[in-house]
Amino acid sequence: MRAGAWAIAVAAGLAWPAAAAAQAPVLPLPVPLLPPGAEPSPGSPAPSPPPPAPAREGCRGAWIESSGRPGPGVSTTALGRAPAAYEVGRPAGRFRGRTPLGVMLLVHGGGWYIVGPGTLSTERGEARRWRRRGWLTVNLDYAPCADSFAGVLWFHDRVRRRYGKRVPLCASGASAGGHLALMLAAHRPALDCVVARGAPTDLRTIARRAAASGSRDGSRAVAQMGAAAFGAQRLGEMSPVAHAARLRARLLLATGRRDDVIPLAQAAELRRAVLRQRSRAPVRSLVLAPGRVPWIHGAVSRGALARFHAAERRLVAPLLRRS
Repeated sequence: MRAGAWAIAVAAGLAWPAAAAAQAPVLPLPVPLLPPGAEPSPGSPAPSPPPPAPAREGCRGAWIESSGRPGPGVSTTALGRAPAAYEVGRPAGRFRGRTPLGVMLLVHGGGWYIVGPGTLSTERGEARRWRRRGWLTVNLDYAPCADSFAGVLWFHDRVRRRYGKRVPLCASGASAGGHLALMLAAHRPALDCVVARGAPTDLRTIARRAAASGSRDGSRAVAQMGAAAFGAQRLGEMSPVAHAARLRARLLLATGRRDDVIPLAQAAELRRAVLRQRSRAPVRSLVLAPGRVPWIHGAVSRGALARFHAAERRLVAPLLRRS
């Protein structure tokens, strides 16, 4: 399997107990935290996170230490004591000092097993974009493997209690983080919207198809990581497509045309499943043209990235009018 085939983007959530963290491999710094799930540059001397253990050996977390300060306007204590590292970013740019238009949860990728405060750096660019749009951001980490989803639920519930039900609340995640964001929408139906970037939506069937790039190694690796993280018997329960009837949030499902991990059918099938339940459901599947800009599990064109950002703005526009 290629060195980066395992690198499916993760989610954010709970930090595991210190004793567990001590048993996990600690990745050396500087860790090449590329855009979630992106392949290392050819010939790059930087170390890569270790590949996951085979599914038959279970899921073992890999811990990434902190990698720099988050920058101005960001707090690591605003939510109080939490089970994992997090960064709360206030609105920036022309929205600096204003009441947030909404709250965006940012869920990092990493195959459900790469965790630790260093993973937050992979979502800081996304956080800055949403902050410049007037949103408050919560960039979060979580426990590895089977506990990953519980971490995302914890942060969602804490944010709801802290900021109330009238403020629009959405989640954006990359790869495994996109998967966890979609699962969050299924279990917290009041969530307003989800942006899933290069996310697996059906862990039961993903290994049957090649990734968008034509590679089968990546999609098989996702299936193996899912089975290791959640157990082969729970792949249906942990597949967003199986919860289509419960997905009430506005959805934007984006995949790169040459994604090296996720088949294009994953987003398309979730969209169809949701529309079968509600024919006018606000769900959009977007395929991003290839190019040279690093993105989830590959690279996309500047024009495609601009269209994706415009789609994000359209996704949240009705929520802002409502609030």
